[in-house]
Amino acid sequence: MSLRHPGRSDRLPEQITGLVGGTVVIVALVVLGGWLSANYGLTSIAPGLASMKANTAIGFVALGSTLVLATAERGPGRTAAIRGLTLAVLGLTFATIAEFLLQIDLGIDELVARDPVSTSLPGRMSVATAIGLALAATGILTATIRAVPPAVTQAFSQASGLIALVALMGYAYGTNELYELGPYATVSLLSAVDLLLVAVASLVLRREGGSVQRLLVGGPGSATIRRLVVPTTIVPIVVGWLVLTGYRAGLYGPALGIGLLVLAIIGVLRVIVVATATAIDRADRERRRSAAREAGIMSTVADAIITIDAASTIRYANAAADRIFGFRPGHLVGRSLTELMPAELVARHRSGVARYLDERIRRVNWEGTELTGRRANGELFPIDVSFSESMDDGDPTFTGAIRDISARKALEAQVAQAQRLESVGRLAGGVAHDFNNILTAIGGFAALLIADLPEGDARRHDAIEIQEGSRRAADLVRQLLAFSGRQVLRPEPTNVSAVVRGVGPLIRQLIGENIAVQLPSPHRSAVVLADPGQLEQIVVNLAVNARDAMPRGGRLSIEVGVVEMEIEDSLRHPGVAPGTHVLLAVSDTGTGMDETTRERIFEPFFTTKGEGRGSGLGLATVHGIVEQSGGHIWVYSEPGRGTTFKVYFPIADDAAGIPDADAKLAAAHPRVAPDTAGVLRPATVLVAEDEPSIRALIELVLGREGLRVLAVGDAEEALALAASTEIDLLVTDVVMPGRSGFELAKALRAGQPHVAVIFMSGYTEAGLSNEAAIARPDVLLDKPFPPAVLVAAVRRALDTRDA
Repeated sequence: MSLRHPGRSDRLPEQITGLVGGTVVIVALVVLGGWLSANYGLTSIAPGLASMKANTAIGFVALGSTLVLATAERGPGRTAAIRGLTLAVLGLTFATIAEFLLQIDLGIDELVARDPVSTSLPGRMSVATAIGLALAATGILTATIRAVPPAVTQAFSQASGLIALVALMGYAYGTNELYELGPYATVSLLSAVDLLLVAVASLVLRREGGSVQRLLVGGPGSATIRRLVVPTTIVPIVVGWLVLTGYRAGLYGPALGIGLLVLAIIGVLRVIVVATATAIDRADRERRRSAAREAGIMSTVADAIITIDAASTIRYANAAADRIFGFRPGHLVGRSLTELMPAELVARHRSGVARYLDERIRRVNWEGTELTGRRANGELFPIDVSFSESMDDGDPTFTGAIRDISARKALEAQVAQAQRLESVGRLAGGVAHDFNNILTAIGGFAALLIADLPEGDARRHDAIEIQEGSRRAADLVRQLLAFSGRQVLRPEPTNVSAVVRGVGPLIRQLIGENIAVQLPSPHRSAVVLADPGQLEQIVVNLAVNARDAMPRGGRLSIEVGVVEMEIEDSLRHPGVAPGTHVLLAVSDTGTGMDETTRERIFEPFFTTKGEGRGSGLGLATVHGIVEQSGGHIWVYSEPGRGTTFKVYFPIADDAAGIPDADAKLAAAHPRVAPDTAGVLRPATVLVAEDEPSIRALIELVLGREGLRVLAVGDAEEALALAASTEIDLLVTDVVMPGRSGFELAKALRAGQPHVAVIFMSGYTEAGLSNEAAIARPDVLLDKPFPPAVLVAAVRRALDTRDA
């Protein structure tokens, strides 16, 4: 079925056609009822005029029904019904025409009802009516056949309409020569009206081409046709009728009548021409303004706007399209769209377009489809494509917006990497916490063995090796904590350039004489709120990484400056807020990295060095310190071109210089040094630690110092003991089953306000500093710690309370 079936917004012509079809059916049924009931007044418009014959009424019932069916919703058998009805009409009309041509009577003229009018051919429709019905039926029938061009279908409808119009002109001008074909029959006025209605209504059934499309589509030509077709048809008829009426009334003779007719038509047509020209000028001015606006918009749109035809030839491309795909301005038009796609997609694109144009099941509308584009230099890049179809003079065209999403994909990759590193960091932090507990016990008991064993004892040497291994493992755990952002920082206003210049001698020693080192000049404004020791570790780790990338020597440059980050910079580097930042840039002339390596360099234990050459935690540690310090790190590298690390820290201002809870806690409780102050005063110490080995270690160390030690595994046991015992010092782990160390300290001090408190922790979770500050510990002790540091912490806590 090839009849148009448009969307709701395009249904008005279809609805009018259906309404006309229904009207024709009703009129024809009334006429047919008049014949069957012998009420012959119903068979013509007025007495004395020719009547619509019964067979003619049957033909109009069939054609009107086809119009109603053609504009109704699709359903099973609809096309077959339309074709059956039109073929029935063709059979009836061809039989009637054959009767005229062969001068025979097939007995069909009065098959339905007898004609009371005594004529030589009673009940037979006129030849003109038969031909008009046949032409109209053929037009409707061919509208259901896709292979028939719309122009052919419309030609049949227009021919039937012309026959009806000639007959109507005859009635209007009172001359039967225009509607009488042969001496025996005439076209009835009712038949002429119905035939004209059917002819006009059937034109819209295939309006996607031919003269109807030219009439309906946009454009100045179509607008002119629509403006002129009605007045140029109606005005001559009306003027001619008026002149003829005056002549018949005896107001003037034939010559004057013809002159008046010509002058009237000239005057009316001049008015029409001037009005039309004015409207065309107005439309042209608006078109030029609209085109200028569109050109302005297209020149400022950041996305590529491209229009192609059915052969994938580019018919329009805006300036952004040339820029995005790397062509000189205006050089995309006339090229094939396949030049803008990877070679492996060309065959699939062509087959898809050909299949769509062949089937045309629905109009194409792609929105937000991610594909791969190809620039003029062959570079492939990700694009987001939205395309829709439109018609241009009956031919399909496709207009689309193409967006270069390279930057978005890069940002998504950065966000994904940040999320991946965050997940690994959480895992690393949890593992580090557990290791700190184990290392506290290993290192602590090894220290006790060393203290107990005499010099020269082989077992003492073994204990020293155990202690050294424990120390190295603790360093490794500290790096894991730095990567995961769970170490305690002691931020303070720090000049970055001063830190870099301070570790300059160490850097020169570490990297060797075959690498030239360039350190930054002093920069008074490069002040950030950060832990100076951690800043030193960042600089040293990046310098060592650069050294390993330059085995044959090279140049290491360290720069410090103050930069202003704009919104665009923030979009390129997620996490960096707009504003003033201190930049620390470390560049080398080493081997560089490819993109795959660059995406993984901050992962813990990832290394490109050989076995035994590094732990793979150096850059992971840098990343963790930077993130925990509120900064952001970005790396640029190309194989064979070297590497640059850029670290951005928010600059310290008056507001930033106010210490946060972590800074206050660190300032109030600096790192504890090993104890060398002699014997502790007698005191009762309550130890709450869920790790048995650490609990045993603390109990042993403090017991040797002469303290009374009560060791339990959780907060509930500790509070039960404290209910019946006066406690001088609480030594508690922060994280325990049930109540935390913070809650234990708060509950204990509620009953014994004088109690000194030491918190032990393997790491600092987000929010730990605030909770610790609220609990007001006397000492914060980082795990792992040797026995001497534990003793020093106990001394400080007791001395603080005594003071």
